[in-house]
Amino acid sequence: MRRIWKLFLKIWTSKLALAFLIIVLLIIKINIYFTNISSINYYKCFEDVKIGEYLSDFYGSFNDALEPIEFLWKLRNGTITENDKKGYKEITSFLYHYYCPYRYYSDSTTKHDGWNKNPPFYIFSSYYDDRDSDFFLGRPVLQIISSAYNSTYVNDRDYYCHFFDSTTKNYLYSSPIMVRTLWNRAWDPRLSFYTSFLLTCPIKRNNMNVVFNVGGPYCPNKKLPLNSFVIPQQSNGDDIKITTCVKGLDFDEDLSIKLIEWIEWQKYFGINHITFYHYKVHSNMDKVLKYYVDNSYVTVIPLTLPGYQPNDPEERSLFIRRNKQQKRRNELIPYNDCFYRHLKDSQYILVIDIDEIVVTMNDIKYQEMIKLIPDYKYSSIMVQNVFKFKNNSQILDKNLPLGSHKYRCKDSQGKEAYAKPFISTKYASSVFTHFAFHKQVNGTKKFYLPKEIGIKLHFKDTCPSESMYECDKLLNSTIDDDLLFSRSKNVRENIIKVGLALKLIN
Repeated sequence: MRRIWKLFLKIWTSKLALAFLIIVLLIIKINIYFTNISSINYYKCFEDVKIGEYLSDFYGSFNDALEPIEFLWKLRNGTITENDKKGYKEITSFLYHYYCPYRYYSDSTTKHDGWNKNPPFYIFSSYYDDRDSDFFLGRPVLQIISSAYNSTYVNDRDYYCHFFDSTTKNYLYSSPIMVRTLWNRAWDPRLSFYTSFLLTCPIKRNNMNVVFNVGGPYCPNKKLPLNSFVIPQQSNGDDIKITTCVKGLDFDEDLSIKLIEWIEWQKYFGINHITFYHYKVHSNMDKVLKYYVDNSYVTVIPLTLPGYQPNDPEERSLFIRRNKQQKRRNELIPYNDCFYRHLKDSQYILVIDIDEIVVTMNDIKYQEMIKLIPDYKYSSIMVQNVFKFKNNSQILDKNLPLGSHKYRCKDSQGKEAYAKPFISTKYASSVFTHFAFHKQVNGTKKFYLPKEIGIKLHFKDTCPSESMYECDKLLNSTIDDDLLFSRSKNVRENIIKVGLALKLIN
C-alpha cells in the first residue's frame, strides 16, 4: 500500500501530472464558457420578434396596448415618474466592464456610413464628444444617433458599448449606455413607431483607435457589426459660426429656383455652411445642390429610412406624406446628426426648412443679432413664426419667388408654435425640430427672440391643418411686407448668375 502511495505521489508531482491537470481545468473552463455563451439571451429588434411569439403572450400584448392610455391618465393626474418626464435614466456608475474572455475578437466588418443593425438599435452615426457636461464627470463620451422600434421595449433593458481595437479587432472593454429617447411621450404616447434615440457611453480618454458595437450586459456575438465614430474638428477664429441644418429633402416638383434663392438668403444673413439631408429630389434641384457643394458652401448627406420602413423612392415618398407621426420621429435623426457633425466648427446650428427664412428686422447678420442677446446659458434662441400665404392676385418675380412675395400675416403664432431655433453647440445635447431637447448642463434656458429683432417668415400655399382654428383669422389679417424685397438686389443677381450657369434660366 505504501509503495502504491509513493508511486501516486511521484506521478502527481511529475510534469505529466501537471500537464494533465492543466488540460482538465482547460476543458472545464471551455465547457463553462460555451455553456454561458449558449445561455445568453441576445437582444433582438422588436419588429424581428415573430408575430406568433408576441401574440402568444396575451397578457404582454394586452399590456402594450393599454400602456399608452395609462400613460395619458398618469400625465393628466400628475403621477408621472421623474424618469418618465425626463425620458431617460442617468448613469450612476462609470466603471468599465469586461464581459468577454481574454483574446476574444470580433469577426465582423466595420461600417462607416448608412444604417448599422445592433439590435434593438439601427445606428446611423456616432461622434466623439469631450465637452463639459453635468452627467459624465469630465469623461469623454460617444454620442450615438440611432433608431429603434417600440420605445418601451428598448427602455426596459440595459445597454453597453463594447469596444474593440480597430486594427486587430480584439475586445478591449465595455461601458454603460445612457439611453435618451428623442421624443416626449406627452406629444404622442403610442409605441408602435420607429423612435429616434441618443445613446451616450463613456470612452477612455485618447482611446481613438477603436471601434464598437452596442449590446446588452454580455459578450457580444462575434458577427455583430462594428461601428466607427467621427471626431469633430475645431474651427479656427473667434467669430460666431452658424450652420443651417435641413432635414431629408423629398420633392418631385422642380423647386430649383426657389432652392437657389433660399440658399442665397442663407448666405446673405451670414450662414457659414448648410448641411442638407437627401432622400430624392427633382434632377434640377440636384444640379443646384451639386453647384454649391462644388463651391464648398453645402454638404449633402444621403438619407434612407431605418428598419422595415420602405426605401423604394416612390413608395418612401408616399409613406412619408401619409405618416406624419412617423415622419416627425424620423426627422430627428438628420437634425441630431447635423448637430454633432458641426459640434466643433459651429457655435450654433439653425434648424429650418427650405420654405422658411429667418429675417433680422434691422438688416444685420445673424451673428450680430446673437450678440444683442444677454450673456447666459441659453441652449436655444427661439425665433417666432409668421406665415406668408400664397396670394393669387399677386404676380411674383419668377427669379425671386420668395423675396417678391409682398404680404405676410400680421401676427406671429406666439413664442413656441412653429418657432425655429438657433441651437447652442455648447449647451445642448440633443435637438428637436423646434428647440434643444436634452441639455449638457443644468440650468440652461430658451431665449425667446423679440419680434422687434427678428422673425421667421414661413411660406405656405395655404393655412396648415394644425392651425385650423386660427385659419380664418390668419388668412384675413395680412399686411404689406417688403422685409426681403427691399434687400434683394444682390440676392436676385446671384440667383440669375447661378440659374444661367446651370441652364435653369433662359
